[in-house]
Amino acid sequence: PAFHVQDRWTTVLGVDLDAKPGQHVTPVFFTLNDGRIEKREAVIEVEPKKYPTTELKVADKYVELSKPDLARANREAKETEAIFSLISPEMFWNEPFSVPIPGETGTNFGHRRIFNGQPRAPHAGADLHASTGTPIHATNRGR
Repeated sequence: PAFHVQDRWTTVLGVDLDAKPGQHVTPVFFTLNDGRIEKREAVIEVEPKKYPTTELKVADKYVELSKPDLARANREAKETEAIFSLISPEMFWNEPFSVPIPGETGTNFGHRRIFNGQPRAPHAGADLHASTGTPIHATNRGR
C-alpha cells in the first residue's frame, strides 16, 4: 500500500538481493474515490551492490538439519509466510525510523555464507550487539 504523507505518496518496497541492477518496471494499482481500480507503471532503479561472501568448513551436523529441526524450520517458515502475506491499508509508522540501540551492527545485511560448499540464504537482517539487560527500543510505532 501507498500512504499520503505531507504532499506526496510513499511506500516501502522490498527488493530481492539477487535483483539485477538497473531500471525495473512494476505495476502500481490505485483505488479511486469512486471504487474503480486504475493501473499505472512505476520505474524502480536498483543500484549495483556487492555483498560479502564467507566460505566455511564445519562438521556436517551443522549443515544438515536433523528431522526434528527440519520439521520445526518448515513449520516456522509457514507461520512466517502467513504473517508476511498480510497487507493492511493502515500506515503503522508515524515518525522517521530509528536505531533500536546505539552502537555498531554485526553481520551485514546481504552477507552470504557457504557451508561445506553449500550456499545458504543470505543474511536478511541486521545483528545488534548488546549486553544482557540493555533496553532495546522499537524502531517505530507498529502493531
